[in-house]
This record gives sequence, structure tokens and C-alpha cells, in this order.
Amino acid sequence: MVKISILGICVVIVGIFLKHGKEEYAFLFGLAGLCLIAGYVVLQLKNVFDFVEQLRAEMNIDARYISLLFKMFGICYLTELSCDICKDAGYGALSNQIAVAGKLTIFAMGIPVVKLLLESLPW
Repeated sequence: MVKISILGICVVIVGIFLKHGKEEYAFLFGLAGLCLIAGYVVLQLKNVFDFVEQLRAEMNIDARYISLLFKMFGICYLTELSCDICKDAGYGALSNQIAVAGKLTIFAMGIPVVKLLLESLPW
């Protein structure tokens, strides 16, 4: 987390200096920093994947549900990233529409899980 924080602060400082001269370069530099941080986070997720797989094996959980959970996480991350990029570029309305689309996608993906839960309840 320290590496990510330092990288983020450095990108912001350089971006502030670039905004006074070439604003488009400041945006591109910020986008490059964002990609570096996103790539680092994705690489660190391997430990999480390994832990969840070990937990799934021990608890005998269906792999489909774990896969669904990771897909939902990926959609959340990608949606948040896209929204932030749009907001930084000045496209707030587009950012809001991406957020709504991400939420609806996650809702639609969760319907089978809710259905399974309701079927397992003793009515």
C-alpha cells in the first residue's frame, strides 16, 4: 500500500505542474499512473485467488459461485475505474451511466444466487 500511495502522490504532483502548461499531458500522465496502480493491484490479487481457492476446496463450495463472486468483483473494479476516468475528463453524466450499468450488471448476475437461496429456505 505504501508503494501505491507514493506513486499516487508523485503522479498528482507531476500532474499539477503539467496542468499549468499542457493540460492534455497532465490527463495522460494521470491515466498512465492509474494504469500502473491498476496493474499492480491486479498482480497482487493472485494471493487472494489462491486463498479463496483453498477455502473453496476445504468448504466444498461450488466453483461456479466463486467464479461469479470474482466476476462481480471485476465488474465493480472496472466500473469504478471507468467512472473515475470519465469524471477526471469532465464527463460526469457518462460516469453516472457507467455506474448504473455496472450496478445493473451485478444485480443481474446475482439473481441465480438469490434464487438458490430462496429455494433452500423452508417455506
